Amino acid sequence: MTSAAPGEQSERWWTPAMSAAVLGTGVAAGIGGVLLSWLITGVELLAFGSADDELLHGLQDGSAARRLLALTAGGLLVGVGWWAYRRFVPFAGTVTGALRDGRLRAGPAVIDAVLQVVGVGVGGSIGKEGAPRLLGAAAGEVFAGRLKLTARQRLTLIAAGAGAGLAAVYQVPLGGALFAAEILLASFALADLVPIMACSVIATVIAWVALGRHPTFDVPLPEFHPTLLLAALVLGPLAGLVSRSFSWWTQLGIRLAPSGWRVIPAVVLAFGALGVVAWWFPELLGNGMLAFEAAVGDAGVPVAGLALLLVLKPLFTGICLAATREGGVLMPAVATGALLGVVFGAGWSQLWAGGGVVAFAVIGAAAVLSTTQRAPLCGMVLLLEFTDTGVALVVPMMIAVAGSLLTEYLLPQSWRPWRARMGTAGN
Repeated sequence: MTSAAPGEQSERWWTPAMSAAVLGTGVAAGIGGVLLSWLITGVELLAFGSADDELLHGLQDGSAARRLLALTAGGLLVGVGWWAYRRFVPFAGTVTGALRDGRLRAGPAVIDAVLQVVGVGVGGSIGKEGAPRLLGAAAGEVFAGRLKLTARQRLTLIAAGAGAGLAAVYQVPLGGALFAAEILLASFALADLVPIMACSVIATVIAWVALGRHPTFDVPLPEFHPTLLLAALVLGPLAGLVSRSFSWWTQLGIRLAPSGWRVIPAVVLAFGALGVVAWWFPELLGNGMLAFEAAVGDAGVPVAGLALLLVLKPLFTGICLAATREGGVLMPAVATGALLGVVFGAGWSQLWAGGGVVAFAVIGAAAVLSTTQRAPLCGMVLLLEFTDTGVALVVPMMIAVAGSLLTEYLLPQSWRPWRARMGTAGN
């Protein structure tokens, strides 16, 4: 007789209570993702006068002084907010902590998520994905408790809610489900997959209704070219080196983050420094979507400028995390990988033309994201859903991802970053 796979209990794992909990968690995660998306759009409009698809060109055409003012004033607001939250509000908990028998508090989680999103909206170089994940996971915690689910069902629902939040805010249903299964639970048992997929689908459909159905990045459909196979063999190890450096730097920033009132000047200085550099490089602002758009040619940035962005984007992500201690690194890793891919592709094309900018950006982004998250399936699927580019690049993407992961694994263990599996400070 074979033993049950992890997550497949001997008792019935799908019950009426679980059905209600999955429905409630999916709906809550979807609504939370929509509200956070609207919030970040409003903050961007207030800070910079443009948002969403118009933000990059609005920043490039707008006043550099306004960018500096928005980041400095926004940094003050966010710094005071984080200080007050940590001083007067009970700790919300973290997704990873909740999965290790910790607890999530729904009320504080909302405040935590709002502060994260406002920090990104005013231009902070940190990911926004930690906020919807935290809200979704907190919803799972609430429904699991109210409906008296088993301990194992509770863990599944927390992970499902976190994945659903990611799915809603970026409209990546399969990527969100894989995030929950591959990264959070490390389980592909049916008892986990069915609730995870159900929550992800529900949240995504709600986002479609409220926000419209569209990919995160609107890029031309790339075509496969044989040169991409050989290029991926070289790009993969480079991505492994960049990924290790990225993880080391961002986790170092988290470890150095100040406590108490010191968070206020730290955030003001970090965001203000970013505002100064953004005088010349507005593509640095935000979670990394602008840098990705610049990498694929939407901003007219020359290759030399993209090479500088390749250094500056992870640099300021670490600096911002060193100030706030909160925020995601998923989209900053995507941007870093895309910049690496395009800069590498510019040189490779001198030897063997073919492939195109978008192809190199997507392959590089998938390699760096998969390695920093240590989740190759999730990383590749997220890039396919982010860009809606189909399966033309799957084989070179797999080559690059495997090469990147292997390179990172073979590097000396003494240069291993203090890295949380989720790749985010608090969530």
